[in-house]
Amino acid sequence: MRLKLAPALLTCLMTLLAAVPDVSRASGLVYHGEFSFFAALETERDTDTAGRFQLRYLPLLEGVWSGDNGPGLRAELAGMIRGGLASSGDTAAEVKLDLYRCWLRLDRPRWELRVGLQKLNFGPARLLRVLRWFDTIDPNDPTGFSKGVTGLSLRGTPTPLSTLQGWLLLDDSGTQPRASRDGSFSGGGRLQLPLGRGEVAVTTHTRLVQAGGRENRLALDGNWDLGIGIWFEAMLQHQDDPAELSWVQLITLGMDYTFNWGNGLLLLGESSAVSSGESFPAGGAVSHVNAVMASYPLTLFDNLTLLWLRGDANIALITLDWGHLTDYWNLHLQGFWSDSEPAAAASSWSGAYPQKGIRLTAIYNH
Repeated sequence: MRLKLAPALLTCLMTLLAAVPDVSRASGLVYHGEFSFFAALETERDTDTAGRFQLRYLPLLEGVWSGDNGPGLRAELAGMIRGGLASSGDTAAEVKLDLYRCWLRLDRPRWELRVGLQKLNFGPARLLRVLRWFDTIDPNDPTGFSKGVTGLSLRGTPTPLSTLQGWLLLDDSGTQPRASRDGSFSGGGRLQLPLGRGEVAVTTHTRLVQAGGRENRLALDGNWDLGIGIWFEAMLQHQDDPAELSWVQLITLGMDYTFNWGNGLLLLGESSAVSSGESFPAGGAVSHVNAVMASYPLTLFDNLTLLWLRGDANIALITLDWGHLTDYWNLHLQGFWSDSEPAAAASSWSGAYPQKGIRLTAIYNH
């Protein structure tokens, strides 16, 4: 068994205590948390069935300070305590204590400034997300767990229906396919505007990568409610790295509709394409991935969800999830089957799924 304590936890706590006003003057100080239990029986190719167990607790402390006719101040400090046990081959156990969130936020009527370890995500896509730049959300994970990024973000509303956002990041490790260069800053912004019965947004980001030069991204996305919901995400990426192709183009198209059958059947579909090359537009081979989700509420507290994914690069995944929700508990029983090669599956949003198995997730909030 190994116990790991993140040094950033103590540093962040000291920074919060030094930066915020007297705790006794807080207009709101709340402690709550989320406990989750995960158990799985999984079968890899040509191997015996293995068991995995994991416990995770996210303690969260939130504080709110409001001055007289002045800006409001919020702070959030969240840790992550987790322990795991795997019975594949030699049984191994591990316990870790890490930092999950740690930020300060200055609130004004039309803008907010946030500094620290925070969650940063955007884009309308649900399954095949081109704009999954700074989070690690997996659609198959009922906890919605995501790593964060460390830096500064500014968000404002120049008009009631428009949003302007900018960020300067020091650490985005764990959220990028390729690591950023140590000690370097990365930055970007996003402008979102109304258009008809929906909205469009343009997003940009630039950074230095660990193994090469500069990487620049430019994205456009939009979503509309036309009786059926439709959306798209498109990205153009250029990188100065001799080991990688210079240009990458990605696009996802999606739509959803709820049929008035029984309690209401939601059908959602997305299709994604990616191409890369040494020149623009990239003229290389195009890879496709398609995903479909069907969700049906059995009762007010029970829901059944089917996910199907298929791609050119030998990627295939089917999951069936039953969820039960109460005031404090969220229970999920999931069965899955995958025909993906490990390398292909690891590069997809679904992660490196074993060939088949069953998983139980229990989430308790207080």
